[in-house]
Amino acid sequence: CQYHPISNECVWFNHAQVFHWSTFPAELWYAFTRLNDIRFLIRCIIMWIIAIIKYGLLGYKMALNMSFGDGTPISLREMNLVRKVIHDNMVFNTWEKGDIMCIDNFS
Repeated sequence: CQYHPISNECVWFNHAQVFHWSTFPAELWYAFTRLNDIRFLIRCIIMWIIAIIKYGLLGYKMALNMSFGDGTPISLREMNLVRKVIHDNMVFNTWEKGDIMCIDNFS
């Protein structure tokens, strides 16, 4: 457990959306919907086919495979909900020369 610097509550962070087998094709889909670039759609379709064959049909596991604490796999439906929340809350900025980014990576 890591403690929040202000509330002192126990907080937990994970990267389930990064280490799930469906992440790469799903992110290509989100890129296509944001940018309307057909190249992302083509890559998305190809990667979905590969991912479904490799991880769904052949049973391969990713090196950093994600599951629930009891070992139950996280379903595609559940990961899509996680991704939807993440993408619904993303903010995209247009960078201009001279812009500076500050990151508070304390928590």
